[in-house]
Amino acid sequence: MTSGKPCPANFVQSHYTQFLLITQGRPGGFTWTEENVMEGSTIAVTGAAGRLGSHIVATARKRGVTVAAIVLNDGEASLIPEGIATFEMNLTDEESVRDGFESMHDYLGNLDGVIHTVGAWGMTPLLDTPLANWQKLISLNLTTAFLCFKEAARHTRSGGALVAITSGQGADRGAPGQSAYSAAKGGVVRLVEAAGAELAGKGIRTLAVAPSMILFDAASSERGVHVSEVAAACLSPFGPTPPPSGHTLRVYGTLA
Repeated sequence: MTSGKPCPANFVQSHYTQFLLITQGRPGGFTWTEENVMEGSTIAVTGAAGRLGSHIVATARKRGVTVAAIVLNDGEASLIPEGIATFEMNLTDEESVRDGFESMHDYLGNLDGVIHTVGAWGMTPLLDTPLANWQKLISLNLTTAFLCFKEAARHTRSGGALVAITSGQGADRGAPGQSAYSAAKGGVVRLVEAAGAELAGKGIRTLAVAPSMILFDAASSERGVHVSEVAAACLSPFGPTPPPSGHTLRVYGTLA
């Protein structure tokens, strides 16, 4: 099924508090316990067919989570493992996102939250950046997060969480040649802060996760953070000791 219909077969400093086991200078710093994610939770993951999204999906399922996989089209849906409900949405389109989350609610009931991994990177000198490039990066990184938070919050039960991916350029300092990307990811941080304050009365928490370069090869010798650490950080709000709402969790690995 498509267009938001389920297929049953089928991205504020945390200050590294005690619930965070990130070790600077080496990968593997964020460690799991079986309690990090509550078994029986229902979590939607955007970009579920992507490299980060698919790893989050697999990790969540191992811990007893019911995953709702949000994809763009049939091609992405075909990459989702059998047994996971998929929902097709254009995350830059308000109506598509609204209808998709309504369909998800009809099929799965209330959510425990969403992990939003969709985004895009771009590098162009400020004076050479066309407006279309600026708008594209704002749309893919910030507008998608806004729409997903807005619609997911309508269907998230008290105690749930909304998670988005930011970056060092958004969490710490913008980078030269990356004005649009830096602005978009900085906007994600402010969205997370504002939404966390606004939704506190509903018992819904928010979190921004800021990875450095994500390493997808376990044997990689490059500097960065392994995808398993990023996935663990994204899932941390759903455990018994979640990070404070509205905060940004920096997961920089060997780039710390």
